[in-house]
Amino acid sequence: MITNDSRYVSHHVIYADITRKHRQKTINIDDVMEWCGICETRYTKDVDLMAWFVAVDLEVDTDNKRALLPCNVFRIFDVFSDENDDSSRVEYYNTGTYLSLPEDYALDYVFITYAGIPVNELGEPLIIKGHENACETFCKLQIFEEDVCYGKFDKDMYLRWDDKFSGQLINAKTDMRHFDRDHFNKLIVIRGNMLQKIGVLSLHHNLFKDNGHATV
Repeated sequence: MITNDSRYVSHHVIYADITRKHRQKTINIDDVMEWCGICETRYTKDVDLMAWFVAVDLEVDTDNKRALLPCNVFRIFDVFSDENDDSSRVEYYNTGTYLSLPEDYALDYVFITYAGIPVNELGEPLIIKGHENACETFCKLQIFEEDVCYGKFDKDMYLRWDDKFSGQLINAKTDMRHFDRDHFNKLIVIRGNMLQKIGVLSLHHNLFKDNGHATV
């Protein structure tokens, strides 16, 4: 977890800026948090300031054999059924939103180790300073996309925001093609049992609390 680090800002800053400019629009702060996480992991991708998340336990939808991924995932390295057994790796397919598991996977939880954007003590994804403008524009693109489709918002304005977002990415983006596992191993390590949730996603071990200790 990251606390009081001047390199980052919270999604609350982005939310405040957007709601101040668009007072007639109802905006969900959790949506802003999720969108900022998507912007940071899929578009700006500043690997140098990411973190290494170890043995994060996710609840499995046993009917559909899939687990919802946290919004801060950048790159998955391992998926396994037992956090203490390296040989328990599980085959998977990453859809970008879900982790799809084999049809014969029988457990109601799965552990993942991944690189991702850091979170604070509340599990809220953090935004790297300098990326605020890109995150704000990305959020506005999500907020007004439906209105554009139904002719309720100026399409030209929307396209100007889209062009602006492309320019902001050029300023914020880091090329990560040459970062190998050794680089990720040097990042700050955050263990899954240190967190109650990541974004809006509650972690699986909280479903099995007994006197303040995980029983999984």
